[in-house]
Amino acid sequence: MLTVVTGEEFVELPTVSTFCMHNATVRDLRHPRRPVSSALPLSGVAVFGGGPRRLLPIQLLLKCLPQNGGVRSQRRELLRQTLSDDYPGLDYLGFHGVLHTKRQWYKFLWFAIVLVCFLVGLYTIFRILKEYVNVPSATLITVKSVEKLKLPQVTLCPDNPATLNLSLIEEELFRPNLDAYSEEDVKHFAFFVLMGSGFQKTDLFHFSPQRIKELDEMYLKFRGENTTRSFFYLFFNRYGLQCHEFFQFCKLGNHVLDCCKITVPTYTIRRGRCFRTKTLFQESFDELGKLRIQMKAPLQMDDRLPTNRQLISFVGEQKPEMAPFPRYYLYPNLWNKMRISAEEISLFPAEEICSEEPVSKATCYLEKWLLNSVEEPFNCTYPYMDEYRKVTLPTCEPFNFVMNYSLTVQGDNYLAHNCLLPCYRWEFSVSLERTDIKLIDPLADLTVLPYRFRIDVSYNDLQYTAITEVATTTFFGLLSQIGGQLSLFLGSSILNLVQSAIMIFILISRYFRRTLRRPVGPMEHPMPSLPPRYNHKEEKYGIRL
Repeated sequence: MLTVVTGEEFVELPTVSTFCMHNATVRDLRHPRRPVSSALPLSGVAVFGGGPRRLLPIQLLLKCLPQNGGVRSQRRELLRQTLSDDYPGLDYLGFHGVLHTKRQWYKFLWFAIVLVCFLVGLYTIFRILKEYVNVPSATLITVKSVEKLKLPQVTLCPDNPATLNLSLIEEELFRPNLDAYSEEDVKHFAFFVLMGSGFQKTDLFHFSPQRIKELDEMYLKFRGENTTRSFFYLFFNRYGLQCHEFFQFCKLGNHVLDCCKITVPTYTIRRGRCFRTKTLFQESFDELGKLRIQMKAPLQMDDRLPTNRQLISFVGEQKPEMAPFPRYYLYPNLWNKMRISAEEISLFPAEEICSEEPVSKATCYLEKWLLNSVEEPFNCTYPYMDEYRKVTLPTCEPFNFVMNYSLTVQGDNYLAHNCLLPCYRWEFSVSLERTDIKLIDPLADLTVLPYRFRIDVSYNDLQYTAITEVATTTFFGLLSQIGGQLSLFLGSSILNLVQSAIMIFILISRYFRRTLRRPVGPMEHPMPSLPPRYNHKEEKYGIRL
């Protein structure tokens, strides 16, 4: 018989070989309900019997102990030892207590409830993450008041682009390069360049194909080594409508301005050479801070053309515009007042809603027509397109535009409203009021007025409406929602999840360490001889025969 000493008490057991195969569970007598595990802090086992004193190595006994209760008892002991003794506080949702219950139906019910809650929690978290990726949003509308407010860009164009200086063209192009020419040749060449640049209302002369070839030969001779695009700018900057020929007076608030310093020339499809204002700010409300522009009637280069009975004005963002949209007509001898209200729109980029291309509204609307009518059929584009959009195509020769004038310039429906506007843009609403100058001053002599057209642009108040799309769920809000789902369905927090991860890691590592440890089978173990002067008082724990 063997006596297992676990403290101050003794337990009688069979011999070593039968002990390893014994079905009884060895228990610590200090804690009768707790089985002895392989983790007992024993350094050696003392063996006593009727014969000489012998020492049984503790390793032999410890390798036999796990077999006493079977695999299930071993796993229970591993779980108990890890969660109760070595790493207290790692228990999650009462798993330790549930695993030690004797009621199997209770275990099944508890783990079934936990599994259902876990799956429902995962589903709700998945839905929350999906909504967060899709960026749920709301529209925030704010009215902002400022000390100064940027005025919209005002673009002014003659009603007819035929405003070239024929006398200067004759003097600088025809006389030095041609020995014989007529006044009609000069006029026809000017119309050829206008038509070849994509400008409208210049089909007064219906040239024959032979005449178009003659004018094209003149054009190639005058252009010389210049490219089509560079000659376009050289020609219109020199012979086109000039700032001092168009503007008469400009004023912003109480400050009189040089019109040629606050405007720059620009080119629009069909309308020709125009002028647009630079960035200006209104610093006083209503009439006190208005922008006032007075203009002269541009001269026409052919008497058979109708005189300029109107100008075209359009208001938009501070971006180059390739077409006058939306346009407003200004009539002579009328005081045109534009009352502006502004909206700043900022949206999230999304398909079928808006784009990130920073183009103007007119450019956006006109792009499809430009592709279908000009760029795809002829594999080229207008010479001034690089001001409005990124282009890689070369500039079309004027000959191609003139030969296909009805398709490339006079085509219908050139404003196709099927584009995506920029996600960030300014929208301006215009209230146009017209007042006859004779009603203001009945005695005024309109023939001596230095201007024919007048336009006033201003905000009623120095405020604008900001329409901003904001996300309803931020990153920190996402964390809060996920934490709410974990708390609702699993009763967990971040600390619980960290705790569970540590618990699973420790249990798995311990389990594999025990599994990989080579087991010792039951066998008769020879009792080693003790030293002659063995003192049993030096023993702290042991097994005695």
